[in-house]
Amino acid sequence: MKRYKTIIIEINVIVTLVIFAVIYYSKGLCQLHHVPLVPDKVEVVYGLVSFQQSYNDARITCFPKAKTEVFGGCVVTPWSKKTEIVFFCPKCRKEQRNWKEKHDVIK
Repeated sequence: MKRYKTIIIEINVIVTLVIFAVIYYSKGLCQLHHVPLVPDKVEVVYGLVSFQQSYNDARITCFPKAKTEVFGGCVVTPWSKKTEIVFFCPKCRKEQRNWKEKHDVIK
């Protein structure tokens, strides 16, 4: 009976490590730059938001984890959030700033 308890504990440890690894690697690192994500409080933007196609493409390929804002949809209520905590990649934010400086985009 004691051996079964040991096996169950070992399985629980392995499962916990796997869950931690999945969470850490899917949300804790920028997949593009391989650096840890950092928390920040950003503005929630409401309304119908659209960007130039070139900016949309760059957002996906060059700075996917910049997260300088959160889009809240079209409905604004008195209790709608004004800010949100996000996890961003510092290198993505730098790439985003550089991209905006080189291209004609509303800042």
